[in-house]
Amino acid sequence: MKREPYFTEIEGEKVIFLDYTNILPDEIPIFNQTIKDFLLKCEECKEGEMFFLADSTGLKYNLKTIRDFTSLSKVTGRFSKATAIYGMTLEIKKLYNVALALAGRSKEQIQIFETKTEAVGWLSRRILEEREKKKKLFE
Repeated sequence: MKREPYFTEIEGEKVIFLDYTNILPDEIPIFNQTIKDFLLKCEECKEGEMFFLADSTGLKYNLKTIRDFTSLSKVTGRFSKATAIYGMTLEIKKLYNVALALAGRSKEQIQIFETKTEAVGWLSRRILEEREKKKKLFE
């Protein structure tokens, strides 16, 4: 099965969904390249304006996996207004937060959650906050 990023909707806003569910470690670089290609070819994808939701449930992490995600983060970070990732264990969440900090990603821009409900809730609040900011700019 070829994995592809796709658009979903939260609070009426297009969100790019990245499904890493049960992905094998050697499939991650292939999917990451697919994501990079998608972003670079996507006419709707504006730098600094996109919202991402990623499911990492069942993903088996190792040092190479973390490096692969850090590398991807350099590309997605250019496009991301906010990213919510769910499905990580507490230990992996700690390790991944360190890797993100080293990659220069801020907590305002990316958050990691245990559940989809928490991730969607945070992303929903970020979308509404950004909508309010834009609204005030045009008042």
